[in-house]
Amino acid sequence: MTLATTSGKGASAMMEKRRWRIPPPSIQDGDSPGPEGLSVLGEIQGELGAVLWKSLRSVLLWAGTESAYRRKLFDPPAADRRQQEILATVPEQASGLREALEDLLPALAKPDRADPNLVGAACERVAAWAETRQAPLTQLEYLQAAAACRPSDAGLALAVGGVARDLTHYARAEAWFYRAIGLARQAGEWRAYVMAYMKHGIMMLRRGALPAARRSFLKALRCSRRQGIRDGEARALHNLSNLEYRAGKPEKAIEYAARAIERYGPQHERLPRLVHDVVF
Repeated sequence: MTLATTSGKGASAMMEKRRWRIPPPSIQDGDSPGPEGLSVLGEIQGELGAVLWKSLRSVLLWAGTESAYRRKLFDPPAADRRQQEILATVPEQASGLREALEDLLPALAKPDRADPNLVGAACERVAAWAETRQAPLTQLEYLQAAAACRPSDAGLALAVGGVARDLTHYARAEAWFYRAIGLARQAGEWRAYVMAYMKHGIMMLRRGALPAARRSFLKALRCSRRQGIRDGEARALHNLSNLEYRAGKPEKAIEYAARAIERYGPQHERLPRLVHDVVF
């Protein structure tokens, strides 16, 4: 990731804080057909899928519009029509989904006054419902909508990257991981920073891009040491051990594993996994 310094003259310019260039949200892959969120209709059939898709599109439009221009974004009856659609299509046993979709309605009813945090939280709840339905594309779309509502939330960007990675949407995942890294660095959220590099490294390792994976794991390791994040340091060493084994360097792998065992400690829940990897 590149760094940029703010312009200035003389010695004072040297004191100005460096700012990271944060990649914009990657809502859709470049080769995806049709409008944003269309994958929802492929996973959730019928009228329920249509309501989920329309609700998603409304939130994305609302979140992507500057607050000063939101007041007349939707027709006044739009919220009432959407609520009737929700009541008619969401089954009673899915009360949690119904409540979450209803909590998106303020973006339609009062777009200039709706709270981005509450709208984003409702999107997260829809994403959680989609996960229980084994609808990962819908989960991804609603997590992205939540991140659009809360664009400075590094944890949300990290969550989006993780789901995109598991779906093998690697370009989108990488964009979101780097976004999480930039947001976390600006906010000083070092655990999120470490985990973003860790997840990026795991993705690169799965793809066989060992040099890129090594760079990410080493960055996670160095930050964990600087910030005193012992668990992050242990996980980075564990991942480096697996990487060096893949790279044909078993002695280096054992060295990293020994250091990881020390940092995990005897009671850590991930220690058995590390022992399994070493034995293997």
